[in-house]
Amino acid sequence: MLNVVFFTFNAFEENTYLISNEKNQCWIVDPGMLYPEEQEELIDYIEEKQLQPQAIINTHAHLDHIFGVNALVRKYNIPFGMHTAEQPVLNMAAGTATMFGFDFK
Repeated sequence: MLNVVFFTFNAFEENTYLISNEKNQCWIVDPGMLYPEEQEELIDYIEEKQLQPQAIINTHAHLDHIFGVNALVRKYNIPFGMHTAEQPVLNMAAGTATMFGFDFK
């Protein structure tokens, strides 16, 4: 059975989803954590539930959906996937973030 929980992050009030199974494997969908305390909230939940992240899946590459991707890839060494049509949007993310006054790494 799959379990789905969501977290609401960043100034855009974006929803990040965590989908897990009975083996404690989980997939993170649209990680929008911009601030350190938002990253902590998601990571604390993952650790508390003893989940094992398998991958990050993005529905699209708007800033509010990708803020947390790099931090999670670094922490868990997991793959990141999205539709290839979103690659141009992802490529412009740092410039777009700067334009809106966000520090995006």
